[in-house]
Amino acid sequence: MSPPKTSYPGLSPWFYLLVVAAVVLAHGAALNSTWVLDDTAVVRTHPEVARGPEAIGDLFASGVLPGEIERGAWRPLVLVSFALEAPLWREAETQALKPTGFHATNLALHVLACLLLLVLLHRLMPSMPAVAVGAAVLHAIHPIHVGTVSALVGRADLLCAMFGLAALLAWVSWRLRGGMVALPLGLLSLLFALLSKEVALAFVVAGAGIDLLLVRSGRTQAGTAWGGALVVLPLAAFFALWPGVAAGPLDVPAPEGIVG
Repeated sequence: MSPPKTSYPGLSPWFYLLVVAAVVLAHGAALNSTWVLDDTAVVRTHPEVARGPEAIGDLFASGVLPGEIERGAWRPLVLVSFALEAPLWREAETQALKPTGFHATNLALHVLACLLLLVLLHRLMPSMPAVAVGAAVLHAIHPIHVGTVSALVGRADLLCAMFGLAALLAWVSWRLRGGMVALPLGLLSLLFALLSKEVALAFVVAGAGIDLLLVRSGRTQAGTAWGGALVVLPLAAFFALWPGVAAGPLDVPAPEGIVG
């Protein structure tokens, strides 16, 4: 017999505000950053990014650096995010891009990733909210994220983390409660994570480990295990969209200087 659908005790709004405050205090100075590392090549002078939203289709055939698709580092969703923002952050007179708005987006993405982590951990450990909050705050302020938030090329890691955690959260919701929304939302989030950075494959492994823990705890809903087989759909879509898959870009390192 399937266990009753899991209900989640709510977290205090103060916990969410604590996580947001931790991110702002730890990384708010990034708003004062200028173009750093490869930001100039990847954002400021990238010809497709400069065209704005009309270039979205072309960005799926572009490398992180212009003309470098054959050398790997294909992360189209990162470039798409920059192109969508480009019209918002232009100098009125010179039409040159300003970095502040892009840095604000990076900061907001880190906030969202930390909040998703908080909710995910609370779903997995509903009786230990303090642990979930502590882990989310630690993730928010950890110095390993300084370069990721302050450099615009770190957008790949931020988008990958946000969509990957969203995929895990959707999978946990599906396994605990079923429903019509969680599973397709999780598959779409996984595809977006892969299109942000190929290391998102690790979230598939993480999801399998989390699922094993849920099964052992006896909390999963009957008739939901089949959803795991559908993980092949975002994986197949990713490799189908990857323009360099036939050329084998995995055998060639990304251009020097690109943040891993």
